[in-house]
Amino acid sequence: SANLTVNGGDVVIGTGTETFNIGSRSAVTSGSTLGTVDFSGAASVSIDVAQLGLAQIPTASGTTAGTLILPTTGAATINATVISLGDIPSSSGSGLASLQLGGGTTDIAVDHFYVSRRKKSGEVTIEAGGELNLVGRSVAEANLYIGYNDVHTAGETTGAMDLAGSTFNAELDNLIVGYHYRPSVSNETVRGSGTGVLTFDAGAVSANSVVVGSGQCVHRAAAVSP
Repeated sequence: SANLTVNGGDVVIGTGTETFNIGSRSAVTSGSTLGTVDFSGAASVSIDVAQLGLAQIPTASGTTAGTLILPTTGAATINATVISLGDIPSSSGSGLASLQLGGGTTDIAVDHFYVSRRKKSGEVTIEAGGELNLVGRSVAEANLYIGYNDVHTAGETTGAMDLAGSTFNAELDNLIVGYHYRPSVSNETVRGSGTGVLTFDAGAVSANSVVVGSGQCVHRAAAVSP
């Protein structure tokens, strides 16, 4: 396990092509991989990478947990092609991927944003009074997936984007909340689920496509608010 804490100054990470992983591993092995990056005391944070991954694991069982904490009051900017909060494509494992936004303004430009994908749990939270602005990186609109289980599995995927008490502005192409894929219904013993929750109190969200609770197996989703 590893922890990084920054208590002041401006944090700048990446030039747009890197991979920034927290609490993740590439080796196929069991055991625990835990990572926390705490920028809560920083004046500002700017992250510009190709991929931002929390609690990623390629296969095999074990625990991966990753936490990224943005400034409590300062501004934060994240530019990435993909943001993935929790992902195990095969086998199973435990651990949470957590992105904690501050009470200032957070601007995120990303093409594909997964809050829990395949057999993992992920969450986004925010300090009261904060503001999240979400748009695309290479195009104008982002794709947002919450509780997105896109493999044929009996595993459960749970994702929550809890922006209560904050403002959420987003320009989206696809918004998918609670999804599970199964290629056929021949094996009724393979259940699994994709559970997603999106909550916010104020702001303007536009999307070309909205899917809430969908798939070819068990799927659940909470109502999108407001």
